Amino acid sequence: MISKLIKRLRCKRSKTKYIGYYLDTERPGVMRTHHIHECRECGKRIYH
Repeated sequence: MISKLIKRLRCKRSKTKYIGYYLDTERPGVMRTHHIHECRECGKRIYH
């Protein structure tokens, strides 16, 4: 458990794979797309 946490903290997240996206409403009539990537080494999801 602790080794997984340390691995995740030290990961540079240089190798990512695309997972998907979701739409978010900023204000009425304006939508924004957020992309989701996942690190192949540690499994952390990155939201852009």
